[in-house]
Amino acid sequence: MDEIVPVTVNDVDVGINSTLPPNKVTWSTGRNVRFTPGYVSKTLGQSLLGTLPIASLPIREMFTFMGYDGNMYTIVCCDAHVYATNGVFDTFTEITAATPPTSGADEKWCFDIVAGLPILTNGKDAIWEWASYPALLTVLSNASLAKNISSCMHRLVSSNLYDGGYHYPGRIKWTESGNPANSTIDTTKKAGRHDLINYETGKDTQHNILAQITDGSKTYFFTERNLWG
Repeated sequence: MDEIVPVTVNDVDVGINSTLPPNKVTWSTGRNVRFTPGYVSKTLGQSLLGTLPIASLPIREMFTFMGYDGNMYTIVCCDAHVYATNGVFDTFTEITAATPPTSGADEKWCFDIVAGLPILTNGKDAIWEWASYPALLTVLSNASLAKNISSCMHRLVSSNLYDGGYHYPGRIKWTESGNPANSTIDTTKKAGRHDLINYETGKDTQHNILAQITDGSKTYFFTERNLWG
């Protein structure tokens, strides 16, 4: 059995650089603890990340993955900018979409690989795809704005949605397998939808989906009072 080894603050906090150059991207110093189903993550103070031709920006989330070209990439999400780095963090490329995000410290960035396609969202502006390296992010076609996304069986699964200008916090959608841009619900049943809330009567309104996680062939949805699968 593995032993649980405590790590004290002194072992991790090796000092914060309070006089940062104006041309550096830094870790966010406020609200930088993220609770994700299964783990808690925290950025480490004001660690320097790399040189950029703009002023210092708070980093809200980072996603590292192996690209379809066999190279490692990390997507770096700031409030109004998104960057991509190589595997050793010595090259930064801005991949911000044509309409940039309007995020802040309160937004939760989500990311996953769906049928080999990197997809991310801040839950506020759009769902973006990064279909070509190092091209810009583009809006994923036919996708509803969602607070949570994950990949399950090569499908894009999204929840807590905005459809037709209305907010459906208990709605779940899944796309066609291998085609995250197809969310059309028809007789082929390639895509689908399920509501945890009865939006006609308002019953079970406590089933607002706060987070989701995929494990194998199942996706689990965390609401205020229940766990759904």
